[in-house]
Amino acid sequence: MKYAILVAASIFAMGASAPAMAGDGTGDGGYVAIGGVMYDSNDIIGVQGTAGYNFAKYFGVEAVVSTGIVDEDVEGTNVTVGVDSSFGGFGVARMSSDQFSIYAKVGYHSTKFSATTGGFTGDLSIDGIAGGIGGDWFFNEHSGVRLEAVSYDAKDLNVQGVNGMTLVSLSYIHKF
Repeated sequence: MKYAILVAASIFAMGASAPAMAGDGTGDGGYVAIGGVMYDSNDIIGVQGTAGYNFAKYFGVEAVVSTGIVDEDVEGTNVTVGVDSSFGGFGVARMSSDQFSIYAKVGYHSTKFSATTGGFTGDLSIDGIAGGIGGDWFFNEHSGVRLEAVSYDAKDLNVQGVNGMTLVSLSYIHKF
């Protein structure tokens, strides 16, 4: 798990230096995105950042980091659940035109939750495979809007009937 976080952080750092890696207009180059994310339940809302690099017309890599900013109150209890942090590294396959891009991605995630009840707080970490689909619409050469849905493996929760969680995000994206 530490190796996966290190890889994701390295990819994110590479995306942060994207102006130096700007592509030649053939579909490659760096990009960053920032926006909102809803975790599996509409009640847990967070902020998400993405950095990526398209090393070929159809393929690239992404690093994603997010954190919850609105926690969920579990109905019928005095328990509050929230996402403390989530990190992911992905391989991305895409098809693009000048204004639109659709993509599928698969990778690895590590997500940390916290739960609070009656003054007591507990943490839980899960990690595993993640994959999803999305699309970008660019309203000019560099700026656009991104919508995606990604499913995270959550079997580590050991909760009957819970095998994963789906994140839906809406972001501003900037290509370099």
